[in-house]
Amino acid sequence: MPFVVDASVAIQWYVEEPLSLIARQLPRLGEPLYAPDLYLAEMGNIAWKLAMRGEITTAHARTIGEVLPRGMPALLASQTFLADALDLSLGLQHPLYDCLYLACARHLAGRMVTVDGRLLAAVKGTEADPLVCHLRDVVTA
Repeated sequence: MPFVVDASVAIQWYVEEPLSLIARQLPRLGEPLYAPDLYLAEMGNIAWKLAMRGEITTAHARTIGEVLPRGMPALLASQTFLADALDLSLGLQHPLYDCLYLACARHLAGRMVTVDGRLLAAVKGTEADPLVCHLRDVVTA
């Protein structure tokens, strides 16, 4: 099953976070990993934010920016599933950028992997619930 990986999981491949060890196992499962092309901007923004907070060096942030385009996951054009993402966003009353990942998962007949508690709470009990799972539900330490 293809997995759509959001930035909350993927940033843990590059910086130490509470679930980094688990997140780094995800690519080893052998399942294809995808993300909407928004992923690059989100990851760059997270690297910037971490550098501005002093949690990583600016050199580390720049390195993240350099390796992102060459790394995984495979990126898909958001325009392909933008209308579906907007419908999800309106229905869930949740930001569009997160719903792009959900729509990408639906488009691929896969599942989105996240550690975003707000998103997981927003989809709970809705038709979008089967589209998303917590990282811990996919990979165990």
